[in-house]
Amino acid sequence: MRLFANFHRKSIPPLAVLVVLVWCLGLFAGTTGKISGRVTDAQTREGLPGVAVMIEGTKIGAATDFDGNYVILNVAPGVYRLSASTVGYTKMLVTNIEVNIDKTTTINFRLSSEAIEMETVEVVAEKPVIEAKVTQNDRSIGASTIENLPVIDVQDILATEVGFVSRGDQLHVRGGRAGEVKFQIDGVDVNDPLGVNAPRTQDPRIEDSSGQRQQLQQPPHISMNVASSNIEEINIIKSGFSAEYGNVQSAVVNLVTKEGSNQRTSGRIEYYTDDLGFPSLNKYSFNSDRLDWNLSGPVPLISDVLLPTMGLEWPGERMSYYLSFTVDKTDTYTPYSKYCTPTTRKNFGYNRQMWDWFGIKVPNRQNNYYNALAKVTYSFRPNMKFDFKYSKEWEENTPWDWDFRYTPSTAPHYTQDGEVYQLTFKHTPGWLKNTFYQVLVSKYVIESEHKPGGLVPGDFLFFDEWEIYTDQNNNGQWDPAEPYVDANGNGQYDFGEPYSDKNGNGYWDEAEPLVQDTNGNGVFDPERESIYEPDDPEPYLDGDRSVGEPFEDVNRNGVYDEAVDIFSFADDLNGNGSYDGPNDPWSPGIPFEDLNGNGVYDAPNLQYDLGEPFVDLNGNGRWDPRDLFFDFGFDRRMTYTHKRSRIWTLKFDITGQLTPENEIKSGFEYKWNNVRMEDLRYPFSYYGGVPDTTELWPDKGTFRDFYTRTPSQGAVYLQNNILYGAMVANVGLRYDFFRQAPEIWDVSEEEAQYQFGSIDSVTEGQNKFSPRLGVSYPITDRAKIYFNYGHFYQLPELYQFYARATQTFGRALPIVGNVNLNYTKTIAYEIGVAYQVGNNYKLDISGFYKDYYGLINAVEGFGTTVFQPDMYGNNDYARTRGFEVELTKSYGQYLTGSLDYEYSWAFGKSSTDIADYYLRANNQEIPIQEFPLDWDIRHQLTINTDLRVRKGDHPRLGPLKIPDNWGLNLLWQLKSGFPYTPGERHPEVVLVGRASPPPNSKRMPASSNMDLRFNKDFGALGFNYSFIVWVTNVFDTRNVFTVHTDTGRPDTRMLSGDGLIITGLEHDANPTNWGPGRNIKVGLSMSF
Repeated sequence: MRLFANFHRKSIPPLAVLVVLVWCLGLFAGTTGKISGRVTDAQTREGLPGVAVMIEGTKIGAATDFDGNYVILNVAPGVYRLSASTVGYTKMLVTNIEVNIDKTTTINFRLSSEAIEMETVEVVAEKPVIEAKVTQNDRSIGASTIENLPVIDVQDILATEVGFVSRGDQLHVRGGRAGEVKFQIDGVDVNDPLGVNAPRTQDPRIEDSSGQRQQLQQPPHISMNVASSNIEEINIIKSGFSAEYGNVQSAVVNLVTKEGSNQRTSGRIEYYTDDLGFPSLNKYSFNSDRLDWNLSGPVPLISDVLLPTMGLEWPGERMSYYLSFTVDKTDTYTPYSKYCTPTTRKNFGYNRQMWDWFGIKVPNRQNNYYNALAKVTYSFRPNMKFDFKYSKEWEENTPWDWDFRYTPSTAPHYTQDGEVYQLTFKHTPGWLKNTFYQVLVSKYVIESEHKPGGLVPGDFLFFDEWEIYTDQNNNGQWDPAEPYVDANGNGQYDFGEPYSDKNGNGYWDEAEPLVQDTNGNGVFDPERESIYEPDDPEPYLDGDRSVGEPFEDVNRNGVYDEAVDIFSFADDLNGNGSYDGPNDPWSPGIPFEDLNGNGVYDAPNLQYDLGEPFVDLNGNGRWDPRDLFFDFGFDRRMTYTHKRSRIWTLKFDITGQLTPENEIKSGFEYKWNNVRMEDLRYPFSYYGGVPDTTELWPDKGTFRDFYTRTPSQGAVYLQNNILYGAMVANVGLRYDFFRQAPEIWDVSEEEAQYQFGSIDSVTEGQNKFSPRLGVSYPITDRAKIYFNYGHFYQLPELYQFYARATQTFGRALPIVGNVNLNYTKTIAYEIGVAYQVGNNYKLDISGFYKDYYGLINAVEGFGTTVFQPDMYGNNDYARTRGFEVELTKSYGQYLTGSLDYEYSWAFGKSSTDIADYYLRANNQEIPIQEFPLDWDIRHQLTINTDLRVRKGDHPRLGPLKIPDNWGLNLLWQLKSGFPYTPGERHPEVVLVGRASPPPNSKRMPASSNMDLRFNKDFGALGFNYSFIVWVTNVFDTRNVFTVHTDTGRPDTRMLSGDGLIITGLEHDANPTNWGPGRNIKVGLSMSF
C-alpha cells in the first residue's frame, strides 16, 4: 500500500489534518482511569443535578448534570475516598474505591434529606466482581496485592501469569515469539527498537565446544525493569488491544509507578539477604543481597519557606516528589565460584559508577543491578498537572557459560544502561466538558555492551601473530634455555661453560623449540599464545622413566658417548653386552623411576594412568583429558557487541465523554529513532569483504556490522466506547507508519548490490491500518459474555532492516538486513464468559485464536557468484490456539487467591528469524510443514493462595489464639515440558532411509515450583516494621530446562554402541540444564 509512501517528504499537510482530527475527537493516555456514576435522591430515586462529587484530599472532582450523572476523568491508579454533597442533603462518603488503568470505576450515590439524617454517611466501596465494561481478558494488579506476592520486580510478576512462558531468558505470551510484548512505563514505550535478539544471531555461540546446540543466558527480555515496591499498578492485556496500543502482537504490559503525596512525607527501606549465617542453611544461598529504598512527600522549603520569605505565594498545590533506589547483587544459582577452582577464581572487582563519589568500594558479584527513580508532580491548578520523571538503571554481569568453568576471567562480560527522561502535562479544560488531554515528551536511551573477557576487538592479535612451541618435557609451559656463563663470548653454550642446572638433570638444557616465533625475539611470549577454544589434555609423564645403566661420564656432558665414556661389564645390569640408556627400551634389571609408586615398571602406553605425574593446570586436583572445558582463552567467535538506541517520543492524547453512552478517544504519537550497532565476530581474522574503512577496526573480523541509522515511526488512532443499553462496544481504527532511515541512500553501490540489489528498489516506508473491535454483554447481573477481534501489526526489529553486507567473502555464511521489510501481522479472536460464583468468586473462561503472517525468517538474497548472502524476509507463518480458565476469590476475611489454567498450542514453520539461514548453510531442506515451536507448553496451572490476619484480629484455631498482623502467600506453578527435536541416535527414534527426526517431536519432563512469602508486621519507636521470610522452590524440585537431543536427558549425551544410554561426561551436566533449586531469603523493612 502506498497511500502515504512519500509521507516523510510531505508530512506537514497530512499531519496538520490529523492534529485537527485529534483535537476534535479525543484519546485516552493509558496511564489513568475514570470514576463515573449517578447521584439520586434516596426517597424519589430521581437524579440530583449540581451535586459536587469530589475525591477527598484533592481538588479533583465534578458536578452532576441535569440527570444526576457525573464523570471524573484522568484519575491516577490507586485507592481513594469519594464524597457527594449538595445543599439540603446529607454528605455521603464512599471509601476504599479502587481505580485501575484504562478502566471505569462506577460509584453511585443515594443522598438522604438533611431533615432525615444529619451526619455524614460513610460507606465502604466494594469492587464489582464482574466488570461489565471490559471487553478483553486483562488483569490489573495493584500495589497492595504486589506487596504480598513473592516477587521483586516486573519479570517476577509476569512469571506468575498464565500464558507467559520464559525460555532462554526470552518472554513468550500465548505462543508468540520473543519481542512481541509491548512494555509501557508511565506511558513511555521502553522496548528496544533494535530488538531483543539483536544482532544477527540470538546466542553468542550457536553450539558449545561439544557440538551440543545450547541456549546461553541472554540479556533480560525487559529493556528496563522496575522494582515491585515502586509499582502503583500493572495492567496486563493478552488480547483485544484497543486502538491506542500499536506495534504489539502478543501482550501489553502497562505499568504506572508511584508518586509522592503533597500532604505527608513517607519512606521505606527494605533489605533481603540469603546469607543466614549457618553453613547448613547457606547451602540454599546464591550469595544474594538486595536493598530497596524510597522516600516521598511534599517538596520541602520552596512553597512553605522560600517564597513566603520573599513575600510571594506559591501558585497551585505543593509539589510532591518520589525518590527510590535499588541495588541487587547475586552470584545466581550457577556461580562460577562454585564450579571453578581456587586458582581459577575470578575477582569481579568493584563498581566504579557511583560509589567512588563517597569513597566506598562495593564488591561486585556475578550479576549486579542498580535502579534509581526520581519523580516530581506539580498541580498548577486543580485541572492542570505536570509530571517530570527521570529513571536510570544499569547492570554489570558475567553471564554463565559452562564452557568457561575453569576460566571465568575470560568469560563474556555484559553491561547494560537505560535512561528515561519524561515530561507529562495533563489538563482538563473548563471550556470542554468532561474532556481532558495529555502531552507527553520523552527521551529513552538503552545501551548495552557484550565483551569477550571484558576486551574489545583491538585487544586481540591476528591468528598469524600467534606463537607456538613444543612442550618437550610435558610441564605445560615453555622452558627457556638454562642460564650459563658465555666464557668465550661466542653467543652460544659450549661444553664446560658454567651453567645453572634448573631441573637438576645434570646437564645443560637448551630452550624448547619454537614452531612459530611471530615477533622474532627468540622467546615464547605467553600473551601471543593461541586463544581459540583451547582445550588440551593436561601434560603428564607417560609411564615410568628408565634411568639407564651406569657409566663413567668422562666428558661430563650427561650422556653416554661410546668412543669417550667407559662402560664396564659390572655396569651391564641386564647382561645384554651393550649399554642401555634412558631412551632405550627398558628391560628387567635396569633401574627406573617408579613414578606411580606401584613397585613395577610401567611402559609408556600413550594414555594417562592413575598415579602418573601431571601438571594440574586448572587446579581441580585430578588429571583432565580433553574435557570440553576451555583451559583459558575464548570461544571461537569472540563476539563483541555494542548497541545503543535513542528514542525521542511526542504523544498527544485526549479523552472526551461526549454523552453518557459515548466515550471518544483519539491521539497520535511520533518517534524519532537513532540506533547504533557495533558487532564484530572472529577478531583474530582478517576482514576481506566490502570495504568498511570508516568504522572501528576496519581490518578485523569475519562478520562485521557497524552502522548508525535514524528511522522514524508514528501512529494515529481513534477509539469509541459505546454503551448501547447493557451492551458495551469498543470500536477502533489505528494507522501506523514507518519512515525509512535516510542513511540508506548513502550506501555504496558495491554494498547495495548485496543488501537490496539496487538503490532504486528501496521503499521509502511502510504503513498499515488496523481495525479493532471488542464487545461485552451482561447476560445477567452476575455474568457477561465478551468477544474481541483485531488486526495487530508490529514493525520488525531494526537490526533485521539494517544488518550490513560487511562479511568476509568465501569464509562467512552471510546474512544481511532487508530495508524493504513489511510489518508482521496477527489476526486474533477471543471469546469469553465471566461469571460471579457466590459473593466473592469469579470464574472467567476464554478461548483465543491467533494467526501470524509475515513473520521474519531468512530468504535467499541478492548478490553475485562471489558473495551470495541470505537476507531477512516476511516469509514465515505461525498459529496458536488455546483456552484459559481463571477462578478468583476476590474478598474474604482471611483468605484470597486464584486458580488459573491454560491449555494452548503454538505451531509454526520455525522458531527463530534465522532458522532457514542455518538450514541452508548445512544443505538441509527448508520445512514446509508446521511443527510445535520451541516454547510450546500445552498445560499451565498457577495456584495463588494468600492468607492474612489483620492487626487487632486474633482468630482462634480450636483453643489456640492466633497472633495478629501477619500474612502468608503461596504461589504454585505447574507446567508441561518444553518440546525438543530428538537426535538421529535417540533410543526412541526409528528412521526410514534418509529421513530426519520430526522437529520438536519429543517433550521434556513437566515442571513444578512453589514459592512462599511470609511477613510479620509490627511497630516500634514510631516506625512500622515487617520481618519477611521468602523461599523460592520450597520443595527443592529439580526442574529440567534443557536436554541432550540424543538421549532426552539433562545429564548425559552418551550412548553405547548398541544404543543404550550410559553415563556422560562431566561437561554434559551443565547446571543450567536444570532450574534453580531452593533459595531462602530473610528480610526486614522499615517504613513511616
